[in-house]
Amino acid sequence: MMIGTKSARVHRSPSCAELLLEAASQLSASGDEPFSAERLIVAAWQHAPKAFGLRGYQDQHPDSNRIIAELVGQKGLVAKGRLERVAAKLYRLPQAAKHANPRRAVDCEGKRLLGSRAVQKWEAGQKQEINFIAACDFWGITEDLCGDALQPTLDQVTRFIVALPDGGDRKQIEAIHEYLQERFARHLALLRKRKGA
Repeated sequence: MMIGTKSARVHRSPSCAELLLEAASQLSASGDEPFSAERLIVAAWQHAPKAFGLRGYQDQHPDSNRIIAELVGQKGLVAKGRLERVAAKLYRLPQAAKHANPRRAVDCEGKRLLGSRAVQKWEAGQKQEINFIAACDFWGITEDLCGDALQPTLDQVTRFIVALPDGGDRKQIEAIHEYLQERFARHLALLRKRKGA
């Protein structure tokens, strides 16, 4: 008598390279291309903090070395042709990979924005308690960002918001985006003046 065996399907988690490509796709779908290595580092960390967070500080800081290791080198995404290096520390998706699933990228960014600390405080009626660190988290920037990278990042957030489906979530995110820009206008002005090293 033959005993039939069923092979159980095992759900495979995405690899770090796949997660990094998802983050790059989000940047590309928003029109933020080419993107800097720093922008990709922050986007990847926000997309998958457990995979790309600094050990012991996963929710607070990205592990840039981990992300760069996936990007460059003989086995990196650039060498495999899955990302293109267009200049020093500037990357883009290859033409064939562009717009493969732009709706998914917009949905992922919408989830990230809705899950941010700034939105949580806003929904709890504590908008006065939103600090600049939470605002930076909402925008996908770090407090030490150089000035020339700030406006493209804020513009990218605006493009993501515009691409979200009409409705309550979009209106709420738009309102928070405007509020944070007004409230932290002085902070943003200081970042705009900061020069890169």
